Amino acid sequence: MNQKGFSKIVGIFLIILIVAVGLLTFKIYYSPHSQNEIAKNEDLLPKEKLPLPEKSDLPKIENIKRSISIPEPLIFPEIIERGARSLEEEKIIYFTNFYREEEGLEKLKENEILNKAAKERLEDMFSKQYFEHISPEGIGAEKVVSNLGYQYIMVGENLALGNFKTEKELVDGWMGSPGHRENILNPRFKEIGIAARKDWFKGKKTFIAVQIFATPLSECPLPDENLRLEIEGKKKSFDSLQSKAEDLKNEIENLQKQTEVLYQQAQGLISKGEDLINQGNDLVKEGNRIFEQEGDEEEAQKYWSQGQDLQKQGEEKINAALFLQEKINENNNLIETKINEYNNLVSQINSLSQELEKLISVYNSQVSRFNQCIQ
Repeated sequence: MNQKGFSKIVGIFLIILIVAVGLLTFKIYYSPHSQNEIAKNEDLLPKEKLPLPEKSDLPKIENIKRSISIPEPLIFPEIIERGARSLEEEKIIYFTNFYREEEGLEKLKENEILNKAAKERLEDMFSKQYFEHISPEGIGAEKVVSNLGYQYIMVGENLALGNFKTEKELVDGWMGSPGHRENILNPRFKEIGIAARKDWFKGKKTFIAVQIFATPLSECPLPDENLRLEIEGKKKSFDSLQSKAEDLKNEIENLQKQTEVLYQQAQGLISKGEDLINQGNDLVKEGNRIFEQEGDEEEAQKYWSQGQDLQKQGEEKINAALFLQEKINENNNLIETKINEYNNLVSQINSLSQELEKLISVYNSQVSRFNQCIQ
């Protein structure tokens, strides 16, 4: 082979080499990124949350139903014979209990506070010259008893004015009056106080006698105050935990919404990126075809440049989506942490709720017994 022929072969080989290098350089195919790379992790999102228990309202102690029994004051008709000079309170109590025992009722116990209240009522009537259950200032037996520190459920008062020969005559007079008899024989009364004295009343010397009957509050035990305070304390903890759980629940829901927005943005970026890469690949393919079939490198270069630009833009979109994926992962991890915290709170709430229900049940039973007792 002569030198001219050898040079021609070398030239053809160089052309083939250049074309091959060009093909290797510009024949670039970008595979679209899989959308699964940006998929949100459903396992980290809350699938089911324990429901918050409803708030329980503590029962309130009903107002103590105190009752007052005050029949019309009894004025005895004047008698010709002179009455006794004094009457003994002990004997008045004796005959009062005598008639109660005849009816099969429990004896009334003498109470010093009630004695003091009866004496205070009697002295007030003599001092201000009135004979009524209510003083001119509007004060009755129940007020006097309360002011002396006696806690009662029921209070009754019998009044009598006249010249009595004996304690039995006084009590018999009350027993002959339906309203006064009802007080003496009321089975719910447990204690009594007595005062009787002869003094000047509207120009004449006469007796005023006062019986005060009462049922002390101790007959109906109040609900346990320590139990009520314990319930109130646990109720505050319960409300605090519920409020905290509600706030945490809102935080989780807001994070879920933010994550969903990021996920949609990432999916949009991937879709756009894939479209741009596919468009770029198509242009690169066309440039390769022109170069291979027509040998027009200049024309092919136009397609290669445009294709590479689109491929680069698509890759930037994909990278932006991958950056969002990091934020999505951070959010999902935070959501998982908060859900665990939330479920722990709900577990505490449910446990405390059960404890409260038991305590409130005991307390309600005490309230029910108390209210039944005072009726």
